[in-house]
Amino acid sequence: MPRAVPASSLPDLGLPLTLVRRPRKRVSLRVGAAGAELIADPSVPVAWLAAWLKQKQGWLIERYHAARRAGQTPPDSLLWQGRALALACAAGSRAGLRLSLDDGTACLSVPARELGDAEAIRARLSSLLRSRARVLFDECLAAFGPSLMRKPAAWRLSSARSRWGSCNAAGVVRLNWRLVMAPPAVLAYVVAHELAHLIHMNHSAAFWSEVDRLHPSWRADRDWLKTHGASLFSLG
Repeated sequence: MPRAVPASSLPDLGLPLTLVRRPRKRVSLRVGAAGAELIADPSVPVAWLAAWLKQKQGWLIERYHAARRAGQTPPDSLLWQGRALALACAAGSRAGLRLSLDDGTACLSVPARELGDAEAIRARLSSLLRSRARVLFDECLAAFGPSLMRKPAAWRLSSARSRWGSCNAAGVVRLNWRLVMAPPAVLAYVVAHELAHLIHMNHSAAFWSEVDRLHPSWRADRDWLKTHGASLFSLG
């Protein structure tokens, strides 16, 4: 059974925080309107977790307040490939999303009963963006194809809250749908990062050399994610 550790054992970060102990290889964070949940193996020292959380405090607070705001009112803007588009919602017979990049607007069609329902509108946007993410990832993977020493066995769309992507030993790559909201180069960096893991299942110098070969601007794109990644969770 997972074991919850009292919040007093962790630093005060300015938001509700719970530590759950259960067997796992990685430490993960989940942030929502109710606060943050830190999940870690029982062997990880609290002191290490406290220091790790301190490094992520700004990111955590930003995500927390964004989640709280998101639950109160329907969104009036939409991030698409690094651009903030003014969002309008209209009643329609079927759900759909029209993007007008020339004038920086987006129009979401939803059933009339969903107008003004913040949760329903976010769910519609998330579903529609997932569909577009599949297309963008397919295109990006195809573009990298001729440069690959090993091709992925398959790829899957991910909704993870603590990873932008992953690659397992079987060669299956998972990519976070929220990356459709990031600039195209940032999306391509994450794809290149996971494709490099097909050759090097680690973060060695050889791994980063492969990332550099596939996507030379990776440093700037990684920095963008570190700075702005929280904004990609505006829909949850």
